[in-house]
Amino acid sequence: MKKIKLGLAAAVLLAGVSGQALAAEVGKFYGAVDVGQSTLNGFCDAAAGAATCEETDTAFRGAVGYQVMPSLAVEAGYGNYGTATATGGGLTVEGEVTSFQVSAVGSYPVADAFSVTGKLGMAMSTAKVTATFGGASGSAEEDSTDVVFGVGVLYNVNESIGLRAQWETITNDDAIDLLSAGVVFNF
Repeated sequence: MKKIKLGLAAAVLLAGVSGQALAAEVGKFYGAVDVGQSTLNGFCDAAAGAATCEETDTAFRGAVGYQVMPSLAVEAGYGNYGTATATGGGLTVEGEVTSFQVSAVGSYPVADAFSVTGKLGMAMSTAKVTATFGGASGSAEEDSTDVVFGVGVLYNVNESIGLRAQWETITNDDAIDLLSAGVVFNF
């Protein structure tokens, strides 16, 4: 399934690179702020004996980009994918993931101000797990570099502001999925 999603994202990205020109001007910078719901897949499987477990949370991300071609941008961003929590028997385990990403973002216009987008890049992620039991706590961190890909839509309100919605995944051992909406500010 991951290979199918990766193939779909790559196809959208490549279609955007070879497609019609967008209203976006080459050589322009943009900034974006996104908020959405993340899922830290596999967290609750690892905490199988927990009385309660929640692997979804609110995620926040900020990004800056540069329009290389009318249908291709390079984007760098930082995101906090929220905290997953498992509790049971006096033990609380929390997992949090943050990520710095560098991606190519292709876009393909489908209507006057609407475009579909595809994202393909690398995510340098840090996963932190904290366990608390009876007032004592301990934590561990792990860094990884993984592929990030996604698809979305963009609506250009005017030359300065756009609205976007996107789904993306970071393909680590247990994928991190994010469904988000955001605002794009063109400079």
